[in-house]
Amino acid sequence: MTELKARDASCPKGKKISGCLGCEYCHNQNYGVCVQKDDMQELYEALNMIEVLILASPIYFQNISGPLQSVISRIYALGKPSKLKKCGMFLSSRIDGIYAGITEIHRTTARIMWVEDIGVITSVGDQNAVSERRKEMIESGFASEKINEDRIKEKINEIREFGRKL
Repeated sequence: MTELKARDASCPKGKKISGCLGCEYCHNQNYGVCVQKDDMQELYEALNMIEVLILASPIYFQNISGPLQSVISRIYALGKPSKLKKCGMFLSSRIDGIYAGITEIHRTTARIMWVEDIGVITSVGDQNAVSERRKEMIESGFASEKINEDRIKEKINEIREFGRKL
């Protein structure tokens, strides 16, 4: 599998991936192999090829997306992906102050996989400048019409620093 294919395979959107059953087949009967045979098999292959894992999700109802929750729970089958060394996360939300629980899940996941936690980058409100969503956020009162350029510059610098850790 080429690097591009590994990158493409690593997106759970549109894939059929169930959450972990907790059956322990992967640890008691066939180490590293999940009993479920679904689209997660593609991601297992990609996970065993990468050195850096960046998880990314919008925040819905104070949690990461359902597909990403399923992927994280299913990584358990692998224990530690064979080449993985570092793990980071990007999170995006309309409101601030809701990242603590998810950040702790990320940190715990990194510890369980015995990899370096390179951090969590969050984006809130007017930092999410995709035009269609921004218009909706302004109309809903979650963002002002004026873009805070200083906050955006700070966020860009934060992301650059994050990238240097890769």
